[in-house]
Amino acid sequence: MKFRLSFCNPFTPIIEDLGMKNDSEIIDCFKNIPWEDFLDRIVKVDKDKLDYSPTLEIIDTSTKHAISISALGDGVWLVFYKRPKLVSKWFGLTQILNENYNTEVEVGNQEQVIEFIQALLENNHSHLENKILD
Repeated sequence: MKFRLSFCNPFTPIIEDLGMKNDSEIIDCFKNIPWEDFLDRIVKVDKDKLDYSPTLEIIDTSTKHAISISALGDGVWLVFYKRPKLVSKWFGLTQILNENYNTEVEVGNQEQVIEFIQALLENNHSHLENKILD
C-alpha cells in the first residue's frame, strides 16, 4: 500500500506535502516530527498568529481512509478518522455515501496514537471504527 502524508505547521498557512511513503516509513515519520518543539513555541505566540495545531495526516491512497493526528499538549492527542461511509438519511429510509465521513477521539499518550497508525497501515478499519467513535 502507498500512503500520502501531509503536515500542518502551526506557523505557516501552507500545508506541507510530505509525499508518498511506504508503510514501513510512516511510524518513524510520526516519531521524527518535533511535536514538543512546536507545542513549546505555540504557547509563546499570540493565538491569532497560529494557523493550525501541529497535525500529521496519513491517507491510504487505495482505500481513501485517513487519520489526522493533532498534538494538543500535556501528552494529549486528537485523532481524526476519515473514510467513505454509508450514512442513513430520512430516518433510516435511505442511505447515501459520505466520501469524507469523519469521527474523532482524544487520547492520552503517543502509544495509543501509534496503535491507530498501525491499524491504518494494516487496513484494520474495524479497529479504527470501534475505537474512534461518533
